[in-house]
Amino acid sequence: MAMIHHEALINLTINWKQDVVSFQDSEDRYNRLITLAVENGYYATIVVSQSWFNSPPEFIDTIRQDVVATVESPRWPGTQLLEANATIYWLQVSRGLGETLKSVGKFLNWIRPDYPEDLCLWNSNLEWVIGSVAHEGMCFMNQKSRDIEKCRAIIGEEGINKLR
Repeated sequence: MAMIHHEALINLTINWKQDVVSFQDSEDRYNRLITLAVENGYYATIVVSQSWFNSPPEFIDTIRQDVVATVESPRWPGTQLLEANATIYWLQVSRGLGETLKSVGKFLNWIRPDYPEDLCLWNSNLEWVIGSVAHEGMCFMNQKSRDIEKCRAIIGEEGINKLR
């Protein structure tokens, strides 16, 4: 299982001008996107960089039962590390995990030291759908995802900003 998840990260290519649409984060959008993830059998990834923590944040203990794989990788949607790897936790988004994710409040709250960083939602085909880089204040969606229309309906045209 971990090998499949590792390959999803290795094969990750993002053309920021063609593939990505940024959007404004809000609690309502976040909660509705997490509900979409629960209802459609999504995966989520969260990131713990070894340079940021001597040990994983306490939050990891609360979601350990939902971890389906951990992968060491220098890349994930929105980030490419130059000299290190981070631990990527792959989670199966169940109803219980969905409620735990909702308790964080919104995408831009996924930031150290309280939480792992950069929550990303992946559909059941391991295609990234929604990404975030919280310390940069970025939330974005994959325009090539099969789920783009569902995401656009949740985010609304008023919440969408194209990257230039």
